[in-house]
Amino acid sequence: MLLLRLHIQCSPILPQTAFRAYGTAAVVDQMVEYALRQCKGKHDQACDVLKSGLSMTGEHGLDSARLTLALAGVEADRSNWSEVVALAGRAAATLRSVGAGEQQQWLQELQLRRSSLAVAGLMAKGRDEEAVAEAAALQGQVSSPQLHAQARGLQLLAQAAAGDAAAATSASELSRLTADAASTSSSGSTFLPHYASACWKFHQGDAAGAEPGFTAAAEAAAAARQACQGQTAPLFSEADHSEGEAAALTGVAHVAISSKQWDRAEEVLGRALKAAEATGSESHPRVASVLVLLGQVYSRTTRVTFAEGLYREAAKMIKLDAAKRAQGYGPTQHLVHPSLAALLAWRYHQLLTALPNRANEASSWQHVADDLLKLSAAGAAPPSAAAVMGASEQLKGRGGEG
Repeated sequence: MLLLRLHIQCSPILPQTAFRAYGTAAVVDQMVEYALRQCKGKHDQACDVLKSGLSMTGEHGLDSARLTLALAGVEADRSNWSEVVALAGRAAATLRSVGAGEQQQWLQELQLRRSSLAVAGLMAKGRDEEAVAEAAALQGQVSSPQLHAQARGLQLLAQAAAGDAAAATSASELSRLTADAASTSSSGSTFLPHYASACWKFHQGDAAGAEPGFTAAAEAAAAARQACQGQTAPLFSEADHSEGEAAALTGVAHVAISSKQWDRAEEVLGRALKAAEATGSESHPRVASVLVLLGQVYSRTTRVTFAEGLYREAAKMIKLDAAKRAQGYGPTQHLVHPSLAALLAWRYHQLLTALPNRANEASSWQHVADDLLKLSAAGAAPPSAAAVMGASEQLKGRGGEG
């Protein structure tokens, strides 16, 4: 299933001077706050701040885990997914060293953050089975009802994103999951259960049933973003919650697209784009998924020039170049899951197929889509692009919708 900063001057001297007067926990708070909020967009400087903290705390204890996960968050923001996965693994070892009686609620919240980052990194690298296993392992690491609902939501979301039809869950479990989420007063803890439940319903063909869940998830993410603005060094940042809101709104748009409500889809995608761009640069890879859907809406409403511009911009964001791939030069790392890149390539192929004198370009993007689908299948038989995303000549009114 295809779902889902501000640049403030940051002095490199500050961490060495301004943090000395605090105790260790307070120093960690200040370093995380400084790196994630005042060094937004300045990834190398943020990493230097956090690494200096790690040199102080060593490799054991909750403070070390917090700094490691904050560092993973910075690397995720610049789509360095290999480093995100490595840092999540390092944090896992650190958390295992924490004593059984040490701040268990905080420990479990750190486990949730660690697993969320690991799943995102593994998915972006196309390692779906490992991502599903990582999410499943979290179930045994949390105990409170609130965290358990989030952990189960993460697992279901990973399974849906991996297209794991064998893991289909029942409607009663989805209802129970969202009911458990609704019983908590924390808006941040309701996003994952609502979003995962909606994804599964949409995955199972119940678009109408999915929309309330997507809407509830978007509202939960927006409320959580506002709530964490007054917190010092929150575990999940404003950017995380904005990204969640964008993903949930994209889900609402999927529902509208599935019933060809193009005006509705365009309006919701405008809101999703605003939320996605609020997490960082307007050219960040996370914005690409919104542009792909918006390009589809424009294609289906005869605004082909605008649609092509969006597809080109999205391809640039994720470093996807059909000409270079044809020559054997692919990216050194995947900035998004291969299936999202395949969707972009196929939608662009469909658009070019409908345009005069663009057959060669259309063919190039078709080959890119086919290659990426093979990659996303991870050794299994890849699905037919036309079967999943519609026929090549769909915009000419020929072939199936997918």
